[in-house]
Amino acid sequence: MLEFSSVNLAEIPPQHMQAAVAVFIAIGTLYCFLGYRAFKFVIGLTGFMFAGAVAGACAGWMTGGNLLAALITAVVAGVIGAGAVFFFYRVGVFLLGLLGAAVIARAALGGQSDLAASAIVLAAAVFGGLTALFLERPLITVATAAIGAWIVINGIAFFVLGNGAIEAFESALSKDNTQSMLILYGLVLTVAGALTQFATHKPKEQT
Repeated sequence: MLEFSSVNLAEIPPQHMQAAVAVFIAIGTLYCFLGYRAFKFVIGLTGFMFAGAVAGACAGWMTGGNLLAALITAVVAGVIGAGAVFFFYRVGVFLLGLLGAAVIARAALGGQSDLAASAIVLAAAVFGGLTALFLERPLITVATAAIGAWIVINGIAFFVLGNGAIEAFESALSKDNTQSMLILYGLVLTVAGALTQFATHKPKEQT
């Protein structure tokens, strides 16, 4: 049985990690193919995950990896984050545009993580967030497709390349061409998701 009060984040049992990744694959599929149609849900979920992930990571670091502290902090911060984007709608739009642009920019740079590449990704992310405020419908469609595709591809790779284990997955990512192949698959899925969303957009009501 998992002892939440003492377990380190690095010691989470594989079956728990696999279940979490499976849930994220489902969430990624929703983002990718139904992002704009389920926009209110997606924007709330984004606020929850973004705030929860940041707060949970900080809590885990500050407590030496205590899982219980990280989970409680993540849930509380996630609820606050979801509420914030519901009440401040434009913040949620900016956040989705920012995340989507960051994913696309990083893919365009081949997954590089040096200082110059990081600066480009940051600049592209801010530009994407600001642009989404003015071109909400098309930008959010592409952004949610990209975010969803990134989640789905990495989730599937976790099972296919890593056999459901973090260590094996990280080892597989370090091999030549693995990152390039994941980026390519992600691009294909992004295009498929965006086209699906555009094809199913509800026509705007005539005024």
